Amino acid sequence: PEDLIAKGRDIEGLTLARAVGYHIERRVFLNANRTVVL
Repeated sequence: PEDLIAKGRDIEGLTLARAVGYHIERRVFLNANRTVVL
């Protein structure tokens, strides 16, 4: 279980870093109730 928790944290960190990068590059747009990433 601890192994899974560590992997989950790693994936969460990578995903957050990618999302922040997309936001900085202005690739994130809101369209009605949806978020679009180009």
